This record gives sequence, structure tokens and C-alpha cells, in this order.
Amino acid sequence: MPQLSGVDVCRELSKRESIRFVYTVIITAKSEKEDIVSALDNGAHDFLSKPYDKNALKSRINVAIRLIYENLVIDEVNMPIKEYAT
Repeated sequence: MPQLSGVDVCRELSKRESIRFVYTVIITAKSEKEDIVSALDNGAHDFLSKPYDKNALKSRINVAIRLIYENLVIDEVNMPIKEYAT
């Protein structure tokens, strides 16, 4: 990205309360442990170094879909509880 790094984008997304949940995967030429830690600490959910295996990316996207679905189910279950509590 010309002006923002993937880490910068993750950091900005995590600040926005209007965005409920965006699953982010950083795909980069960087591969040092510090780069991975920085990305994850700043809001990325996953990290892949280039060149990456497309099957690994597909598997990670499937995990993301599972997590998002599970969060939606949890929210649906909790919604009546929240309404009852107010």
C-alpha cells in the first residue's frame, strides 16, 4: 500500500467503533518475528508471508468464516439477555 501499511490499516480499523468486526489477514513480504508480532498486536487476526501457499490462505479464510459465524450466533443468543437486562 502506498500510504498506509497493513498494520496501519488494522490499527485504524480497531479504533472505529462503527465497524463491528473485520477479520484481517496481513499478506506481506515481511517475515521477521517482530513484523508478525506487530501486525497481531495492532489488530490483525492472521499473518502470511509471501510467497504464500494458496491452500494455506484458503484454510485461514475458512477459519475466519467460522469465527465470524460463531460470533454472530453468540450475539443472537445474547440479544434477548441484553434486552431483558435493560
